[in-house]
Amino acid sequence: MKLLTMMTGLAATAALFGMAAPACAEQVNINTTGFTPPFGAVGNSVAFSGTANGVTVNVLASGWTASRDANGGLVFAPSYMSRGPLGLGVTSAEELKTNGINSFDRLDNFEGFDFVLFQFDRNVTITSAVLNETSVLNGVRDNESSVGAGMSALPWNSRLDLANGAVFDGLSIDFNDVARYLAPNIFTRPDVPFNLGGLAGNVWMIGANLNNDDTVTIGNITSPSYDAFNIQRLTVNTVDAVPEPANWALMLAGFGMVGLGLRRRGQPRRTTLA
Repeated sequence: MKLLTMMTGLAATAALFGMAAPACAEQVNINTTGFTPPFGAVGNSVAFSGTANGVTVNVLASGWTASRDANGGLVFAPSYMSRGPLGLGVTSAEELKTNGINSFDRLDNFEGFDFVLFQFDRNVTITSAVLNETSVLNGVRDNESSVGAGMSALPWNSRLDLANGAVFDGLSIDFNDVARYLAPNIFTRPDVPFNLGGLAGNVWMIGANLNNDDTVTIGNITSPSYDAFNIQRLTVNTVDAVPEPANWALMLAGFGMVGLGLRRRGQPRRTTLA
């Protein structure tokens, strides 16, 4: 009877504070292929989704190009995000103006660092991504990348403006280098593992490596070797819902009240004889 009373009290406490049981984590694949014309509007975005076992994850993607400022920090400018059979690519406004289709449909770190910003409708961990490698200038294929996760309180389908430095700073994104993972042949898609120690967030950025120091030597000439790839698929794990700190405090207080009530009920009654 006491156990039933305690369970009833705990359920009532949880209901009182609007708490629900956490949802189980699911692994979801999100395919990012499609088609956009080779010349489009800078600052565009597109929504994707993936579903597994009845769980749907929505995400808004946009293209950006980063450059270093005088202090070594990052400055982001909106770019054109394209989609093709190999996945997402990013073309900066300057590339569209000067080179056009010759720079279309890839993320690279030649004359700027191209990124895709992913805004999810929930917290996720990206466990891997298909990064279809290509080459820039020298024929060397490389898909080394920089990956980071952050948090935003805005709705997932409200496009974030990274050109505003305060917006990027508010995301608290710390980039991690992900090593190259090349396919054995052009017919095999390189599913690059992101071993980032359970890094999670509802905002992710995947881009060409920010710390590229690779070189290639042809004859007597040594030159930089650039990273370049398309993002074809994301594999994400949803993150179990956990109560906010304030809800934890209220829940513990409720548990304490239930325990106190049970303790008082279990005390023996004393009778005073006159």
